[in-house]
Amino acid sequence: MSRLPPLMPRVLTLRYVLVAVVAFSFGAVTVVQAVTPNGIAGIVQLADRTDPTHLAAVDAEGNVQVKVNNLAATQTVSGTVSVNNFPATQNVNITGGTVNTRPTVATREVFVEPRLDAGHSGTTSFTAINASYIHVFSANGMFLILRGPLGVVMQLQIDDHRELVLTERIPVTAVDSICANLVDPCDAEVVIIGD
Repeated sequence: MSRLPPLMPRVLTLRYVLVAVVAFSFGAVTVVQAVTPNGIAGIVQLADRTDPTHLAAVDAEGNVQVKVNNLAATQTVSGTVSVNNFPATQNVNITGGTVNTRPTVATREVFVEPRLDAGHSGTTSFTAINASYIHVFSANGMFLILRGPLGVVMQLQIDDHRELVLTERIPVTAVDSICANLVDPCDAEVVIIGD
């Protein structure tokens, strides 16, 4: 029998190393990882403590979505809370109490009856009245502006009729009148009721 020369085991080892290097360089190698009965070792799963079949899921961005149910109706909050996106007008229902309001009592009336020649204008000023009701009638080309310390309260176009019941009192101090008719005189009636 012939014996292998002592170099032979080294040549076989070198051969295996070369095959491995070539295989890794071309990507023709399968890597095997040990697994446990519940999945690949090293993965952590988040589960409901009371029911381990309820697992947390990760979305495409890598975020875990959390949904909390059965919280108490009132929660204690510390820090800053921001509340947004409410409609501009809210309905309010009051239960278990009373609302103290001061009823509007009309104690004053201002009556203004401007009569202007064609193309003229004028202003009638008076002591401020907190208006709760305004009745205006303009005819024959009269344009009216009701003003107060807060600015313009109301504007009436030519030959208009308005009746306003105000939920909040608005201070009025003057009525500006403009006769837009260039041929005939203009007239109007303004009644302001308030306190």
